[in-house]
Amino acid sequence: MRNLAQEYNKDQKDLKMNNNDNNDINNNKSYNNYINLVVSKICHDLITPAGAIANGLELLDKNDIPNPDILNLLEQSAKTLTAKLIMFRAFMGSNAARMVANNDFLIRTIKPYLDIYNISIEDADIKDDINNFSIKAVTLTGLTIIAAEIIPFGGSVGIKFTQNGCYFLLKGRTVDRKQEVINFFSTHIKDADKNIEDNARNILLFALKDFALSNNIDIKVTELGKNELMFTF
Repeated sequence: MRNLAQEYNKDQKDLKMNNNDNNDINNNKSYNNYINLVVSKICHDLITPAGAIANGLELLDKNDIPNPDILNLLEQSAKTLTAKLIMFRAFMGSNAARMVANNDFLIRTIKPYLDIYNISIEDADIKDDINNFSIKAVTLTGLTIIAAEIIPFGGSVGIKFTQNGCYFLLKGRTVDRKQEVINFFSTHIKDADKNIEDNARNILLFALKDFALSNNIDIKVTELGKNELMFTF
């Protein structure tokens, strides 16, 4: 006579194992998608200055006398490539918090990146003796990268660190990303990995929110005017 209780328990155990396997597969797909989008975004941002350096070296090789324009192209492209590499590492590297452990390094990291996009630092009140400075600084590097996409035609940023938080004021002619960013940070997303769209343009938003949530940071965005956004955290 069949033992129905034993068969039921066996079926439930097999079902649970299959569900766990499916969850592992789904989690791996989410993780892989996340990594793919990060790589796509970084490569997209680095390919232009890297290509310009390659072209400049090729032109330089064909000219017996160095052309000042070619030398300038090489210099500017090298600076752009370096600034972007340092910025991405400071935001997404495994030792990011350790890299931006003081205000001098933070300014030296974000200023060259903002210079690429003609964004000036209008005001900077950054103190490295406040609570959780490194976590706030890494959050700021992510906001800086996003700022360059919101005002790609230039503008300014203002930064103020306080004991209670950080204020990041963005001024400049915004593009269609402004409302997208406001909406993104006004939603409650507990796990960015599970909400990734197949769009490399958005990956830095997800990466920043994921980092913020992991460190108990709540980023709020307020539209102060037509061309002004205030980030607080």
